[in-house]
Amino acid sequence: MLPALLKELFREAVTESEGDRLIHILKGKKFKGGLLQLELTLDRVTFDVHATRNDVFVFNAVKFVPKTAIVKLILFCVDFEPAAGTCVIVIQGKQCGLIGVVHSVINGQAMLTNLYHEKLDDELSSLMLPVTQLHPLWAVGDAVKVKTGLHAGLEGQVIAMDDFDVTIVHANKVEHVCSTYDNASKY
Repeated sequence: MLPALLKELFREAVTESEGDRLIHILKGKKFKGGLLQLELTLDRVTFDVHATRNDVFVFNAVKFVPKTAIVKLILFCVDFEPAAGTCVIVIQGKQCGLIGVVHSVINGQAMLTNLYHEKLDDELSSLMLPVTQLHPLWAVGDAVKVKTGLHAGLEGQVIAMDDFDVTIVHANKVEHVCSTYDNASKY
């Protein structure tokens, strides 16, 4: 795959290895009970969803999808059942980017508290959102293991967070940045 194509696709410089990594991450991902497949051509990105339980989302011939949308789609493909007390980031909808803590989950709707967004001056009190719009946000100090992606098997401790990126220190000497779409799991 040509880096120039990816640069046009993502509107920024993307290396060939990053493009390969993106394809590797997307291929075969679970998507609402099915599989998500990706095809990159010269003028479009095509997402095909083969649902096995609920035909909810189908993406076809999506042209020039921005990198942030790709990240959100990848994150959405990761199975996630939030529990009370879980720190999460909203990855879809009008509240995208909002950070909060799950208070409770009822019928697929999560009650979030302690909400924060860098564009807001004040914290909101609470908000109900579908769990499909949420992704876990790890905290500094959490022990994690990367479950999928190029760095699968890597274990370490979170030393920094930046939206979708987690910096992990492992073997007491090496820092490594992986993304939440590598599906790191907390111990």
